[in-house]
Amino acid sequence: GLRVARWPDMLYVRAARSALESSWLDEHRRAAVQLFFDLLDNSWPRLQGLLAEMLKRRSHWLPRVLQAADSGLALRVQHSLQSLLRSELAALAARLPPALLQEGEQILSHAEGVLGLWEQNALPLSADPHSLPRWRALCELALTARDWRRRLTIKQGFERGDEVMKQRAMAWIAALERTPGAQPLLREIQGLPPERLSSVDQEALAALELLLPRAAAQLQLVFAGSGKVDYAYVAGAARASLTEQGEPSEFALQTGNALRHILVDEFQDTSFEQFELLRVLTAGWDSGDGRTLFLVGDPMQSIYQFREAEVGLFLQARDHGIGALDVEPLQLRRNFRARAALLAWINRCFATLFPADDDARLAAIRYLTSVPAAREETAGAAAAVTLHRFDAGDRAAEAQRVLQIVGEARASGAAGSIAVLVASREHAAVIAATLRAAGIAIRGVDLEPLRDRP
Repeated sequence: GLRVARWPDMLYVRAARSALESSWLDEHRRAAVQLFFDLLDNSWPRLQGLLAEMLKRRSHWLPRVLQAADSGLALRVQHSLQSLLRSELAALAARLPPALLQEGEQILSHAEGVLGLWEQNALPLSADPHSLPRWRALCELALTARDWRRRLTIKQGFERGDEVMKQRAMAWIAALERTPGAQPLLREIQGLPPERLSSVDQEALAALELLLPRAAAQLQLVFAGSGKVDYAYVAGAARASLTEQGEPSEFALQTGNALRHILVDEFQDTSFEQFELLRVLTAGWDSGDGRTLFLVGDPMQSIYQFREAEVGLFLQARDHGIGALDVEPLQLRRNFRARAALLAWINRCFATLFPADDDARLAAIRYLTSVPAAREETAGAAAAVTLHRFDAGDRAAEAQRVLQIVGEARASGAAGSIAVLVASREHAAVIAATLRAAGIAIRGVDLEPLRDRP
């Protein structure tokens, strides 16, 4: 039988090596291998390592590579890129005041005319991905590498005697500068990828289309030969038993019908494989038939992306359901763990750290404020948290400050115990020693080895 390998990395390396060796001997695939050797300075270990890393995450790409077999991977990526740019440009354009955008387009057209770049059929600034070069030109007109542009010359499309247009353009830049968030927005546009894949990228994608399925097939042979598999194999086997040509199988429908209630906790850490498994298990369900799907999670707490968790799936389920099954989203905002003053500080700080909007493709999650379960006065919110700064790595100074804070808390007559939260056991060592040296008794579960305790 097959066993799940605790450390499957060597299996990926063996499969990657076999895939490269067999592809080099295959006249149809040799050019693909040679292309990557050229791109990676003929480094076999580097190419083998990258291919092994891809096999580790094959649940993300293998279904899509196989689906793209007819149209070609490069064309599929190109369509995805166009869709992404269209969505991004529409969102960015909506955040700019319409009057400023219109004025900027007129000034840009003037500059393009002076530079001989203006075209009669030039696309207006819009969500059309093909208008991205003009968006970039607009950003170049308003910004330098570091800040807002303070001077306009013939290089930007303004002739020496054209003072009227220069003043108009500088007034437009000044208006942008007064607009909150305008500069980060324009920098975002500058950071967008080109609207078309380069020929090098297209060739690389075509080569990947040949190499990746071969590597995945070699991994299956390695699994069979070693008697060991990984978790992705087990999840894939489960999904394969539940689907036929992408649709739920008879076995899946029978299994799903036998289930009455499904509860998924920590749903924000669901992977693509798990999400697909849930979809096929609930394929035969209908709203109101007495069966329930209950998903619990907090997308703001998603931290397992390294384990293939995809927080965007949480947003997808919330907004579009799972398969044909709709879900009713409920937001729980009451916080039972912290007092009002602390919550007010947390809400104020984290609202600036999270993105403004949810975006499933970018795994972006906006911050939702929470409210205290118990009603309290929030007048002391500013004093709820105090920050103490230290030089990096100065554990002794940090421990002395903790000792000082503990002493002040005791002197104030505050009842109850005092908790000191630390990042790790090693982090706690100096603090614990400092407190003990001052005669303060401490207790920490697993904080010190048993051999060190009298």
